[in-house]
Amino acid sequence: MVTMPEEHGGRDDAAVRWDMILNELKPALPRATFETWLKPTRGIEWDHTTLVVESPNALSLEWLERRLQTQIDKAAQQVTGGQLKVRFKTPEVPPHKQQSQKSKLDLDEQLASEIRSNLVMSEVVGRHVQLQSFGTSYKGQCPFHKGNEPTFHISNDDKRWHCFGACDTGGDVISFVMRADELGYTEALHQIAARTGISARAASERPDWRSRGTFRSLERYRSRANLSEMTCRGIDRLPITGNLAYPLQMGLRRVQAGLVTSMYPNQQSHIEIEYPSNERDIVDSEAFRNAGAVIWTDSGKAILKDLESGDHCSHEVEIKGVTTRGFCLVRIPGQQAYAWFPPRCPDEAGGRNRQVILDGGARDRIFAMESFFIDPGVLPEYEDLSAVVVKLQAPERSPRRHSDHLRSGH
Repeated sequence: MVTMPEEHGGRDDAAVRWDMILNELKPALPRATFETWLKPTRGIEWDHTTLVVESPNALSLEWLERRLQTQIDKAAQQVTGGQLKVRFKTPEVPPHKQQSQKSKLDLDEQLASEIRSNLVMSEVVGRHVQLQSFGTSYKGQCPFHKGNEPTFHISNDDKRWHCFGACDTGGDVISFVMRADELGYTEALHQIAARTGISARAASERPDWRSRGTFRSLERYRSRANLSEMTCRGIDRLPITGNLAYPLQMGLRRVQAGLVTSMYPNQQSHIEIEYPSNERDIVDSEAFRNAGAVIWTDSGKAILKDLESGDHCSHEVEIKGVTTRGFCLVRIPGQQAYAWFPPRCPDEAGGRNRQVILDGGARDRIFAMESFFIDPGVLPEYEDLSAVVVKLQAPERSPRRHSDHLRSGH
């Protein structure tokens, strides 16, 4: 244990103290949790007796504050012997970029005004909610809480939404997209603008952003015949650079999910996809959807089923990666290649298997991942493609075995 000095030694001392706290945390946390969320951080300064730590982005900061803050504070007290607190912040904008940022903020406010004035509310909300006409307004089930009643109301005239149920909250089109897609204010502006074509600036200034398209209602996709449940997710979020992306034809053809390594937003938008085999393809962005941020881990297992024979694989298969939307990177027994499998559709959304068609040589093989489990420190829950949030639970195991009681020859 190292005592906390009365006066701190600035940035160098902050970095040293944070490294000591990380060393205290490392053996107490799952390796994947430490590598994903804590390793990229660094101690940068002191705020009186509070150690300020820089987190690489807002997502990481939120995860650290919500999931690990208590363990971090305990580790800090163990290291210093005092009531040392740790506070996280995202990187500051360098002085030479502040003026350009101010200009962008002014432009963002102009863009927000244009969005509020010109967008049809029902077209935007229809991407998330199956709407029914209700006089001059629309109503549907609220996407922000569980329930079967149409408590969610929108008005194209007022350009407002409100939930009269458990949420008892509302707002404008921007606040809806922020909440529905878990985005910050500026990100929501650019997503709306890029997808509706309100402003070409949103697409041209954000080379890593999502391609342009239109918001489409769930009913429009459900009315199409002979499409798999994966294809019906045409309403889902478009690919994001660095995340996993799944093809809309997954389950109908021998196509696979892969990492988005590059995005080309100009004119017709394309993305470069890298598959687990290390092969790469350039494909249309509109043919793929976002499958979530990837967490590399070997702390989980999956149960697979051969849908042609109806048999389950005889043992659990190891997971090499998982996404925040429940996709898992696994290898079918007897095959060398890894593949990303979507999770089974939750019971609340129908409880169907989502099949993956694999190359079986002379004949394709069709499998589904019916269950999986991950160390809760790595991923305690995920958002399914159906928008249902699924909380993960550890399997129950017993040490009792027949071999403990039956001897050979008896």
